[in-house]
Amino acid sequence: MDEYETDIAGETEVSEHWEQADQLTRPKWPKVIGILSIVWGSLGLFCGGVGMAMLPFSAKLSGMALKNGEPTPYGSIPTITDYTITGIGFGLALLLLFAGIACVSYRPTTRVMHLVYAGGFDPDRCLVIPESAAQA
Repeated sequence: MDEYETDIAGETEVSEHWEQADQLTRPKWPKVIGILSIVWGSLGLFCGGVGMAMLPFSAKLSGMALKNGEPTPYGSIPTITDYTITGIGFGLALLLLFAGIACVSYRPTTRVMHLVYAGGFDPDRCLVIPESAAQA
């Protein structure tokens, strides 16, 4: 049978061969990792957003629990560091959400985005060489 001739079903054998090859080349794991990243990123955005909204009210809420004019505990009053850490966490959750969307759509940038997300939690680990690797 020639390449351009059709078989009984009306489709060419060449097109069937290429359709099967396209289905076999895409791995399934990027979609799973992408969906997990989208779920964790969405959860982080929701919890981070609620945390950012409640942070200014934390001193008032803890002050309501105190009796007879007791002083507010040291950690109850938010500082600029608290706002910075909350903002970084919110940004990392947003990055994870975008990395998950890119991973589901099989974009090549998703690896870099996930590595930046992982390095954002503990930047010291990205810069320090482990002792076992230094001794080898």
